Amino acid sequence: MMSEHIREGELLRAADGELSKDRTAQINEHLAACWICRTRLRDLEGAIGQFVHAHIGGFESRIPKIDGPRSLLRARIAEMEGAEKPSWWEAVRLPLQRWSIPLYSAITVIIIGVVSIPFIVHKAAPGITVAEVLSKAESGEQLGLREVKQPVTYQKVRIQVGGHVYDRSIYRDAKNARHVAKLDSIGDRMSEKEADRMLNPVERAFSEAKLDWEAPLSPSRLSGWRSALSLRADQVRSDRGITEIATATPDGPIAEAKVKFRNADFRAISETLRLRDDRVVEIAELDYKVLELNQLHADLFGAAPTPLFAVRTVGLEAAQANAGGLALELDVIGRLDRVDAFTGEQIAVERHRDVVHVQGVVDGKQRRDQIIAALGLAAKNPELQLDLVVPEGRPRRPTGSAHEAIEGIDEFQQAPADGSLRDFFAKKSPGGIEEEIQRFTDEVSLRSQSARANALALKQIAERFSPEDLRAMTPEQHRQWRGMLQSHAGAVLKETRLIQENLEPIFRANTEDKRSPGSNLKSDADLVYAAAKLSDLTISNDSAVWHSFAASTQASNVTLVCLPEFWESLLDAEILAEEISASTANGESRF
Repeated sequence: MMSEHIREGELLRAADGELSKDRTAQINEHLAACWICRTRLRDLEGAIGQFVHAHIGGFESRIPKIDGPRSLLRARIAEMEGAEKPSWWEAVRLPLQRWSIPLYSAITVIIIGVVSIPFIVHKAAPGITVAEVLSKAESGEQLGLREVKQPVTYQKVRIQVGGHVYDRSIYRDAKNARHVAKLDSIGDRMSEKEADRMLNPVERAFSEAKLDWEAPLSPSRLSGWRSALSLRADQVRSDRGITEIATATPDGPIAEAKVKFRNADFRAISETLRLRDDRVVEIAELDYKVLELNQLHADLFGAAPTPLFAVRTVGLEAAQANAGGLALELDVIGRLDRVDAFTGEQIAVERHRDVVHVQGVVDGKQRRDQIIAALGLAAKNPELQLDLVVPEGRPRRPTGSAHEAIEGIDEFQQAPADGSLRDFFAKKSPGGIEEEIQRFTDEVSLRSQSARANALALKQIAERFSPEDLRAMTPEQHRQWRGMLQSHAGAVLKETRLIQENLEPIFRANTEDKRSPGSNLKSDADLVYAAAKLSDLTISNDSAVWHSFAASTQASNVTLVCLPEFWESLLDAEILAEEISASTANGESRF
């Protein structure tokens, strides 16, 4: 007989008849002797029954989805950004009071400040948003490329990070998806290979944020990075001839990005990135030209080295895109993963011999075009078959709340966790309890759904390749596979810790920290198994969050996020995500 309680994921699968006969027999034996698990199973079956009745009644299409709380969060951020700023007098008076500056000195400071304002102040740009600045920059960049028949861009940038300075020259042939680059260290005696190694962490941060290391100031990539953030704060400031945008976020490897644009043509001329580990990366454009392809050396993008430019050819991307079989499949999965195709979309990748088949349902023509664009040169490979379907009809508009009423159901009862939330927020902010509860439940729900989505993507990518495939991979291909696993495991780890931080002050149950000093992952097979287990844990945790915070048509006093089993499952997910992330750090094996 089992001594431990059954996890939520297994209870759900047992109720659906998805487990093996032996495992089902073990669970039934445990349920016969454990009233706690029997009660939990009845509650789960009751919640599923309510959902089925609502579904049969035709209400499924009206149930709000994740877009509602995400839109609500973004709207609240916009409201915070638009909140009234302190007056100029308050901004000056408070520091003066703090420093106890005499009145006559204060008056002198104010007079000097007023006289100097036209010369030193950076003003918030009136009537223009970050999105509009980026849109203007994209339009200006495309206009310059259209003026040349076979455009090749040449860009030289200076990169400063960790006290080191590097100059990087990049030639890009966007039409034929080719680029070459040369890296020089300024002031330090190091080879190009050593300089490249020093910049690897920065390049990795660019890759994780879906930015382009070969076009570090690209407004389209900056726009895509910003749009993908679930939480952000934007600011636009303008000075003489320069507009600066700034975006800060708690999501991803980049904590803050500041980009300066030339007002004459909205050309991005520099950016300052603060990474999550507080490293600061400064990139400034030294030169930019749009050239005709026939003006350049014939071997510039070829395999043969060109002494004239002494550049390092970056032809791996094109080689992978033109390959078939395992190499093509890995390349396609990597490209799809960069546009988050596995974190909520119904997309599957299958390989039969050398042919790779991508099929699925996407939300609109724009999303399909984005995925095809992400595939790049690989989309033209005859060994790749694309079957992306756009459903008929207009997409459903997102709702504005996580818990809207459903027509045909008279009244919802309070969520199981409602009483605990009201008691907590009544002490913390008695003036706005409803708003605080809504904000809290939306935040926790979004974090839980994000952890579940990233764990599912992790599982799909881990299980996509057989043991024979993994053994057949080159070291570079193996690093690429491990890098994708590390990225999603890191996302699960971050979201799980944020869920714990949000829930702990209200619902914390005492559980034992079961961390072992060493990792239990010793092989690729262990990684694949751990990915599947982590996905199960996040499904169970997300189910508990949903049942605790969602209103239903039947009163329930079981708040699953209060149970020790939930906190044990949450801790298990954190430990497992941490182990996977650590074992695949930098794409290198830790075995």
